[in-house]
Amino acid sequence: ASEQMSAAREEAGRANAQLDGAKREVSRLERALDEARQSRGEHERHADQARERLAGHFRSAGFVVDEAPDGREAAWLASEYPCDIAIVDLGLPDVAGIELIRGWRGDGLAMPILILTARADWQDKVGGLEAGADDYVTKPFYLEEVEARVRALLRRVEGRRSSVADYGTLRIDFSARR
Repeated sequence: ASEQMSAAREEAGRANAQLDGAKREVSRLERALDEARQSRGEHERHADQARERLAGHFRSAGFVVDEAPDGREAAWLASEYPCDIAIVDLGLPDVAGIELIRGWRGDGLAMPILILTARADWQDKVGGLEAGADDYVTKPFYLEEVEARVRALLRRVEGRRSSVADYGTLRIDFSARR
């Protein structure tokens, strides 16, 4: 009987040690989850600021800009309103940017798409372009470069090689908006 008691005590000790280990692991996972939530919130705030900065730049350059904070909103905007060009971040909070692009192309939307993302690996670039994007710019970036690329994409869609078009006595400089 004493051997059985001793074995039972050893088993209880092992069970308590496992329980303590499990409690420590749960505590560690809860802290990691809290950190991830804080990091995600910080990332979303940073993404909002970057989107607002980009939209503000294009508005001041004379463009009409619609903003979408996530992929669902972007998909809806593109399906409901004609758009001349889309600038897409691959790291959207709800839908992968690459899936958004594939969806648009699958739906027959032909507007130019420029990917603007922190993902700089060549595999991401190839994947984005093969999914249907027309250009790919990595962060950090210069607003002027992104604007120049947008203007170049729009010229191609409009069938122009130059930002100036002559129509008899009428000359339009699209880059100067006059």
